[in-house]
Amino acid sequence: MALVAALVMVAACSGDDDPESATSADAGSRSETSVRSDGSAPETDEAAAGGWRKVLAPASCKCSDGSPFHYWVRNGDPGKVFFYLEGGGACFSAATCASDTATYTVNLAGDGG
Repeated sequence: MALVAALVMVAACSGDDDPESATSADAGSRSETSVRSDGSAPETDEAAAGGWRKVLAPASCKCSDGSPFHYWVRNGDPGKVFFYLEGGGACFSAATCASDTATYTVNLAGDGG
């Protein structure tokens, strides 16, 4: 079952069979945009390097320090899919989000925080 799910994910990620489009998308000749997951208009992020795009979560989703939550994505070669979720960092209530718990981390260096 896990193999089927992985194959479906790989197939879904490869929407364009043209190898030229994958390389031109990463060329960095155009400005990158931040796509809001709440469906609102994207914002231009001129500082994005290497084709990375900052995705902002809906306003109701916040980090434990009250700052807006975001994550980064980059289009790459659809024939080479790597999906990584780093462990830890999640909290689900006032008790698990408190600053004196192991899951609390102040803005990580290098993440635009």
